[in-house]
Amino acid sequence: MIGATLRPPPDRGSATHPAAARVNQRRAEDDRYVAEVRAAMDRLSARTTDSGEAEAALALVEHAAAVDVDAPVASVAPAARYLKVGVKRLAGWYLRYLGEQVADLGKATAELGVALIERTDRLEGTSAATIAELAALRARVEDLERR
Repeated sequence: MIGATLRPPPDRGSATHPAAARVNQRRAEDDRYVAEVRAAMDRLSARTTDSGEAEAALALVEHAAAVDVDAPVASVAPAARYLKVGVKRLAGWYLRYLGEQVADLGKATAELGVALIERTDRLEGTSAATIAELAALRARVEDLERR
């Protein structure tokens, strides 16, 4: 070893190095996955404020009533993609049928929510009017008792 020339270790950070290329590919895949997850979270996130109002909850039910039955077929392995496409075609008709039923249930639930909100508003209005009328009657009774 005396007199041997020492070479620096291979630069694993170089884009031309196979390990670096795999790391960069994996990072790109991770970035795409994170972007897909964020997009899904945006689609599924509650479209309501923290106020807890019935209208906001109803809007959330209406939003959730839409069912996405289009299964993803992306895959790193080409064979897996073909398998996913085949399964999607075989099961697609049933998923659409099932999705329509779930969506119909969601729409019916939203319609029930609208009816309940309208009735609650009517009852609250009636209750407020009754309270006001009762206060007026109390005032009249007190006035009559003073005379």
